[in-house]
Amino acid sequence: SVGKWEGGTLVVNTVGVKDATWLDQLGRPHSDALHLTERYRRVDHDTLQLDVTFDDPKMYSKPWAGQKIFKLRPLYDMREAVCTVDKATAKPAKGIY
Repeated sequence: SVGKWEGGTLVVNTVGVKDATWLDQLGRPHSDALHLTERYRRVDHDTLQLDVTFDDPKMYSKPWAGQKIFKLRPLYDMREAVCTVDKATAKPAKGIY
């Protein structure tokens, strides 16, 4: 992943993602040709907007995009999370959560 600022937007481009992973919790696949572009922008003091574009010509006929809005929660207690994958199934390993 390589990030750069474009004005007030942080743009992160990612390539070289192993094709054994999924794009999301629904199990959308991708190939080794995936190019992921994330654009992080602070809309206002309490709002962070993430726009993501998925471009994978081996798996999808055209690029597609999604958006996520994050609201500031100053009293939120963020806990540590471990992400690991069972190499045999390419699914989250049991007993992690």
